[in-house]
Amino acid sequence: MKKNLVPILVLIITLLSCKGTKYTLDPDSTPYGVDFSEGKWLLNEIDSPLISEERSTKIVEKTLRPQLGNRLVHASEIKKTFTYLPIKPEKWKIEQVKNQTGFDYFINIKAQRIREEVGSLSTGEIYQKQKNVADAIIEIYNLNTGETIHYQRIVGSNGVDESDDDFLLMKDADMIALSCIRRLMKKLK
Repeated sequence: MKKNLVPILVLIITLLSCKGTKYTLDPDSTPYGVDFSEGKWLLNEIDSPLISEERSTKIVEKTLRPQLGNRLVHASEIKKTFTYLPIKPEKWKIEQVKNQTGFDYFINIKAQRIREEVGSLSTGEIYQKQKNVADAIIEIYNLNTGETIHYQRIVGSNGVDESDDDFLLMKDADMIALSCIRRLMKKLK
């Protein structure tokens, strides 16, 4: 009986010491989904913290591949080189990608650490408020018209303040960025 009690106690203590992450959708985000029924789609290299770049790509492809099938092509698969397209590009850059690639739609995703002040494990006294903050942005462009057809940004944050002097577990900024990408993908479905 005591052997079963110890793991349960450890689990309860761990769950009670976890600090939740809050996520906020940017008010400028597109309130509707995307019609994936036609056209060729180009997925840009996902711009995210190095530690989560490969995982971010897997999350995005796992979401988009069932909807797009072989109409989704990752930028790394294209033999032609095309100009890097940043978030919120100028219209001529969108036209340049269309001319260089011949695709109909372009998916651009960026995730970044904004603040990383707390590790994933916090113990002892905290002398000032500290936060971990990250965000993720998705923009989808219609390359034929040069217009942005979808934009969403999610910001995630967690932190500790002076009153938190216990043992705390929380997500670091890289994990928050990954969670933001997951939430963006759920909103696309």
